[in-house]
Amino acid sequence: MGIRRSGAAIALVCAFAATAAAQKSRKPEAEALFKQAKAEMAKGNFADACEKFQSSQDLDPRASTLMNLGACHESAKKLVSAWYAFVEATKLAERSSDEQALASPSKKRADALEPRLSSLKVVVGPDARVKGLEILRDGEAIVEGQWNSEVFVDGGEYEIIARAPGSTAWTAKIGVASELDRKVLEIPKLKVDPITETVAVETPPSGGAPAEPEPEDPQPIDRPSSFTGMRKAAIGVTAVGVAAIAGGVVFGLKAKGLASDSDAICPTDVCDDPEGLRLNKDARSAASKANIFLIGGGVAVAGGVVLWVIGGPTSVAPMADRDTVGLVFTGGF
Repeated sequence: MGIRRSGAAIALVCAFAATAAAQKSRKPEAEALFKQAKAEMAKGNFADACEKFQSSQDLDPRASTLMNLGACHESAKKLVSAWYAFVEATKLAERSSDEQALASPSKKRADALEPRLSSLKVVVGPDARVKGLEILRDGEAIVEGQWNSEVFVDGGEYEIIARAPGSTAWTAKIGVASELDRKVLEIPKLKVDPITETVAVETPPSGGAPAEPEPEDPQPIDRPSSFTGMRKAAIGVTAVGVAAIAGGVVFGLKAKGLASDSDAICPTDVCDDPEGLRLNKDARSAASKANIFLIGGGVAVAGGVVLWVIGGPTSVAPMADRDTVGLVFTGGF
């Protein structure tokens, strides 16, 4: 029995050793990233350097890495990120047996940066505090405890969005300097979303009887207009006919006058007077024109009447009885 217990104990120790070895297996990767970050820092590539320092810290958390990350952010003018890295380095160094010496210098760096930090204060007044209000800064929520308080932020431009159910979202952009800047932004009372408001009005309250629909106004019967296109044409044709008849009357009167003048000069059937002959010729010409206009006008007027009669609105309906199947045409004058 004793041998079996010793074997079990040895196996348990080996398992712990394997687990510990597995946990330390990423330290070489972290060290490689740390060296790459130092090289990027020397070139002035602070964005790449800070990213590599952060990745190294994620693989193997160390106070020294955090201090280098803080120095990187400070060089990139991201003072709040730098200050936070030094604060975290201080905490980690105080808990570490081999890095406790870094606690004091990292704290001094954090204390030196804090008075230089910029802040953004989002003011939410009583009128703006609607139910479900959510405020975002570059897509990240500003928690309610941060409302009406100064919040440290790195320098840059930020997009602030305020939104709530049933309201139209409000958006604003504000720029903050990298250090010694204090910006204040007030959230206005959000406007009610007209679409949501309409839906809420039309939706009956929970548990209540549905609202009775309001009676609709009777729609006017769509009757066909008696003034159809054909009747419009009838009016035009009739107008032309009337004008032609008027012209015929004018030419008729003219012919009568010329004939009277001709008869005065040549009262007999035989006449050799040139003026009498001319007047007689003009009288016949005017009479011919009068006849043409009168006949044409009469035809046009008659055609207009026909068009008016047949151009009224009509409808077609099927008709069927015991002996007949057909269509019924109805219309009006």
